[in-house]
Amino acid sequence: MYTPAQNRLFIGVFVGCLFLPLVGLVFHLGNAPSTQENRALAPTPSWDDLRHSSEAYFNDHFGFRQYLINSYHFIQRKLGKSASEKVLMGQDHWLFYAHDGALQDHKHEDPFSAEQLHAWQTALSQKQAWLQQKNIAYQYVIAPNKGTIYPEYLPEDLSVLDQVKRVDQLSQQMASTPNFTLLDLRSVIQAAKTHAQVYYKTDSHWNYVGANAAQHAIIQQLSPQFPKLQGRLLDANQFQHRVAPGGDLAQLLGLGDALNDTLFTPSVPLVCADQVPLGDSPLLQTMGKGVIHQTHCAQGHYNALIIHDSFGFALKPYLAQYFTNAVFVWARPNLSTLQAWVELYQPDIVIEQRVERKLRSSPWGKQKK
Repeated sequence: MYTPAQNRLFIGVFVGCLFLPLVGLVFHLGNAPSTQENRALAPTPSWDDLRHSSEAYFNDHFGFRQYLINSYHFIQRKLGKSASEKVLMGQDHWLFYAHDGALQDHKHEDPFSAEQLHAWQTALSQKQAWLQQKNIAYQYVIAPNKGTIYPEYLPEDLSVLDQVKRVDQLSQQMASTPNFTLLDLRSVIQAAKTHAQVYYKTDSHWNYVGANAAQHAIIQQLSPQFPKLQGRLLDANQFQHRVAPGGDLAQLLGLGDALNDTLFTPSVPLVCADQVPLGDSPLLQTMGKGVIHQTHCAQGHYNALIIHDSFGFALKPYLAQYFTNAVFVWARPNLSTLQAWVELYQPDIVIEQRVERKLRSSPWGKQKK
């Protein structure tokens, strides 16, 4: 039995805990904005909008907010559970993306229907045919999902169906398309994996070691048609590594500062990797400066338009070495958008790179806003 004094103490502590977030809000205690939230927090509500905006403001600014969120994520991780439906907790502290079709890819679910596969073949063939009329080479590159390269670290209880994957279906379908160049990088990255880690443990992307193998394969496939392009592959001893904060998956769990990862970077200089000013490019009016990069290399050959997703950022410092001028655009263009860019930049080569899970999106493309 507790004494009356002990009961009053427990009640006082309980009530104090209830009011702590409000006290922290008033005195700005522990409510500094997190660097891990990719959004703007609710602003201070005006008197005119106090009724509708006060709850959103409190939810974003109550005292000790980030500490409580981090504690929740930490406890979930200790229990082997993910605090985000977008992240799979793998084995040996490996994290995997589980959103945007990635989970279905991990489980080999929902292969292409005949109609979907035909739509993809048609969309890619139309781009190739139009570029071929202008004597421009077109290469479509598929970067593997992290789970495709490291299936041994996926959760043990993840059920995998005995079905063909979409990437296999598309590779086989495009092989029957005359003169079409599709580069499926799975075997290349799997071979590189035998020598070094090629993806981050806490991020959804390949690291610079994986990108090194990918860029070499891209250039080697182009070199028969463009003999001045000869792939250069860095050796394993030409990378340095250091401990760095957790990647995008750790940040989705609110554990970007709690989980570490190993960052591999080339220890030798990559020439021509620096951006050059875009000037008054018309693309900036629709794309924004954040998704377009342009490089110039006096030692390079040919001009290239390189369309990519987030996997392309690790490729950029490598590919920039090969081309006299290269424009890197983070987007998913349809045919008409691609035509406009080609008319603007007049490339000799168009490289379009997509991660495997994006084969579940529309083949007709969508400009990134």
